[in-house]
Amino acid sequence: MLGDKEDIEVASPNTTIRAARRLGWLSDEDAEAAMKIGRDRNLAVHMYRGEIGAEIGERLAGHAAVLRRWIEALQKRAAAE
Repeated sequence: MLGDKEDIEVASPNTTIRAARRLGWLSDEDAEAAMKIGRDRNLAVHMYRGEIGAEIGERLAGHAAVLRRWIEALQKRAAAE
């Protein structure tokens, strides 16, 4: 959607999140939370360290809420077009 509809090229998850914030699809708070989701994803590759898995597990409900709000913003945008 960023490339096709907004003519914005992104090369990484973080640039995608920053672009979504600039477009108003994410609040400042949700953009920061989305960055944390990305960091947790990167940590998840080290799941053999049990404490990391437990820490990420405690944050999953919050991550899901941020992603739901982002999807809702994208759906509203698509419906308005």
